[in-house]
Amino acid sequence: MKNLFIYGGLLLSAVALSSCNQDFGDWASLQKNDQEATAAAYGLNFTGSGVDIDMNADKVQDSLDIIAVTSSNTNVANVIVKGVTVNGLVIPYALHGTTVRVATAQLDEIAKESLKSQKYEKRALNVTATTSAVLTSGEAVAISGSVTQNETPIKTPDVDAKGYFMLGNVNDNGWTPNKPVWLKETKDGSHIYTAAVKTTSDTNWFKFFGGSGYVGDGTTWDNVNPVAFGCATNGDASTFNYLSWKNVQTPTIQGAGTWIVTFNANTWTYTVSKPIMYMAGDANGWKQIDYLGSTDGDNFSGFMYLNNKGFKFSSEANWDGTNYGADFSTDTQAANISLPTGDADGYYKVDLTLSTKKMTFTPITVIGLVGDATPNGWPSDANPKGDAVMTYNVADRAWEISGVTLKSGELKFRANYAWDINWGGTTDNLTQSGANIKITEDGTYDIKLYAWADGFAKYEITKK
Repeated sequence: MKNLFIYGGLLLSAVALSSCNQDFGDWASLQKNDQEATAAAYGLNFTGSGVDIDMNADKVQDSLDIIAVTSSNTNVANVIVKGVTVNGLVIPYALHGTTVRVATAQLDEIAKESLKSQKYEKRALNVTATTSAVLTSGEAVAISGSVTQNETPIKTPDVDAKGYFMLGNVNDNGWTPNKPVWLKETKDGSHIYTAAVKTTSDTNWFKFFGGSGYVGDGTTWDNVNPVAFGCATNGDASTFNYLSWKNVQTPTIQGAGTWIVTFNANTWTYTVSKPIMYMAGDANGWKQIDYLGSTDGDNFSGFMYLNNKGFKFSSEANWDGTNYGADFSTDTQAANISLPTGDADGYYKVDLTLSTKKMTFTPITVIGLVGDATPNGWPSDANPKGDAVMTYNVADRAWEISGVTLKSGELKFRANYAWDINWGGTTDNLTQSGANIKITEDGTYDIKLYAWADGFAKYEITKK
């Protein structure tokens, strides 16, 4: 049995020492030199202890030294450690002189959080100490240095060759062991599994199970309990979380609707998100930074700039998921999608339906401001095209208008001088047919509209 202890005294001493350091630092900073100094200039050495901690060892020490700071320069009277980070995250520590000691379990937790992964592999950790070198002259200079230490987390379960499924308040399947919701591997050998699930309640409980626990109609709890996976805290509603295979608790999905659930057996994490499709193509540098939203996981809609040099749609914000090319082909060698013959480079509303393999492109030739806050008010039969017209900025991926005169009132954004496509709502959450936007002060404004899919669309407004 592993011998792993976390001493409260260690962390208490870290707090106490930090307090002492701060008092000393305040005194030293009276003559502080604000210029960031180099370690070499003041003879500071940052060294590691050759840590190669393995959380699977029969005996795991409760704490360990991860970085030490010394100086060989006679002009340095003292060195004070002010703070320590691991992979950029702050970690509690205790000091033995100028040697930093941390709790082993804390180091493991920081490693997991910084990498967002529980993957069973040796991982290199960047340990950085921020110090004040107090000079014999009375000045204090800030100097930072780093070392690399290694840590191996607890071994994760082997990937289940038969995949994974869910039981719980999803897809009306309930908790019946022989009626699971199977997750589909995104591509052979990816060890990433996903499913679109429907929920009907405010709080929906579920767990994951290894496919080896499914034995057909004869599946019982005796089969599935040994291969159950969940979270560490019962009822956890996190949309990104770490999988637990010991002391398994039950996570939840909050809200009714359609959700994409992803089980990543590489990092031993899972995510719950609304259905999203991404566009990557020549027009955006082949990056998945344009979005299509969905309420059912089948029909997707979004707004983006496209050109005639090709693009694809992706289920993930990278190329690791399912990627759709011409004719909805998911083959890795699938041809790029092209705009319909005759359509020019420009801004489009894109609608696609996976089940019917249908794709529609609606050109957005103009977007403008309308409303009683705008120069020409709301559109009318007498003035159907009184919109304050915006211009598309390709580089910023935004529609913009500068120096427009607005008065106290309301406005909306709309496309093509019509109401079929219009945006309203709050600054960071514009939706189709959303609420009117209120202007509370007369003046001249610069406005930018990021006319994207629901859940992503937003605007910026600046009074001059």
